[in-house]
Amino acid sequence: SKNVEPLRTLVNVVEPLKIYTRNPKGTLYNSYYSFAKFADAANTDAPDAWEFRKLTEAYCAHPTQAGRERLVNWLRKWKNNHRALLEIIQISPVLEEVKDLSEQLMVLSDYGLKAFEGPEYQSKSWEEQVEIVLSKARKQGGRTELQIVDAVKQLIEFEVKRRSEAPASL
Repeated sequence: SKNVEPLRTLVNVVEPLKIYTRNPKGTLYNSYYSFAKFADAANTDAPDAWEFRKLTEAYCAHPTQAGRERLVNWLRKWKNNHRALLEIIQISPVLEEVKDLSEQLMVLSDYGLKAFEGPEYQSKSWEEQVEIVLSKARKQGGRTELQIVDAVKQLIEFEVKRRSEAPASL
């Protein structure tokens, strides 16, 4: 497949594991190593994750409809990315190592979207489910880590608090 956009979408929200944690079996990289792993494509400053964090901080400080729409657009993009990435994984089995990571991005994004949807997602059991989702999303995949977990957590907590204090205004 020539469409690598789903792979690029995932790469833009992950960072490689730091220093020695990337190579649990002590593999040392040198100039002869073929950099063909998913982590080799990941940037140390995930650009889309950085933008999402900034949007989340701005929205939580001053919630606006425009800010909400931008956040929702990111979350929808990530939620819908998993299915397209699975097609690429079928063609390129070396990417199997990021399948779970992609699924966690999808689930995490879905919970971020649900935070905007309303009070039915603000029960005690839902909050417990959120903690489980956040915990799973923090696990590495393909020697990388998702970099939007804290921002999604911040967004969910903000929306839950905002909705509990006053009727929805956005």
